[in-house]
Amino acid sequence: MIAADIRQQFTDQELIASVDPSNGKNFPPASGWFYSNTNNILAALIIEAASGMDYKTALDTMILKPLQLRDRFYSDGAYPPRVLECEPRGLYENADCLFYQPKPYTTSTLAPLIGKDMRTQNLSWAGPAGAIVSTPRDLARWIRAIFGPKIFPQQQLDEMTSVVSQKTGLPISDASSDDPLGFGLDLRQAYQVARGGGVWFCQGTTLGFRAIFVYWPQYDLVITTATNSQAPDGQDLPSKIVVNSAFAVLRDAGAIPAGN
Repeated sequence: MIAADIRQQFTDQELIASVDPSNGKNFPPASGWFYSNTNNILAALIIEAASGMDYKTALDTMILKPLQLRDRFYSDGAYPPRVLECEPRGLYENADCLFYQPKPYTTSTLAPLIGKDMRTQNLSWAGPAGAIVSTPRDLARWIRAIFGPKIFPQQQLDEMTSVVSQKTGLPISDASSDDPLGFGLDLRQAYQVARGGGVWFCQGTTLGFRAIFVYWPQYDLVITTATNSQAPDGQDLPSKIVVNSAFAVLRDAGAIPAGN
């Protein structure tokens, strides 16, 4: 368990086995909508089988190096000293219980980590679902490449941006005022009247760190931000404040049409 040793190395097979329903844990129902790290881990194993390369090599060879993303890399293990020297402290401050804890529960299984610096954590627990190190600038370049599209053929991009309602779990064409949040393949879509309509966004969270992007296709605008803390659920104010403030500055400067 990561709470016992933040430097523990996990394999993909161990992570997949941990969600086996026979373990007796409480999992979301098999219908509707729910985010899953495991889907990304399985996708990475498919990539390895199809490419004949390990996932890190495939990611470097086919995406990161061609796009010249020099400040973005995959690290599903202990960080090398050169990375730790540049990384800020990352505080874990979330006392909320986890979705998968057996009920009834009163204390988070990650409670031992509260207040601790997670800078030296081993990201193998996230694996292909989130063991990425990046700067906000390279994150913005990555998002522009995805929607360019420079990463996927148009058909695959269309599949990636096909969304289900986060309210009902049913497919919807786009987020709307009646159904304002949709989820695609690791992309969220939101409808914001005050921000010009539909936007794409996603926040990635590891223990003690968060990074978020918001993309407005109607303005060709990407805003990214990163924070070195993890707050309780529903109190993720720094990212929202930074994104909203940046949008307001651009709007007031005339970079975004008035009235949005």
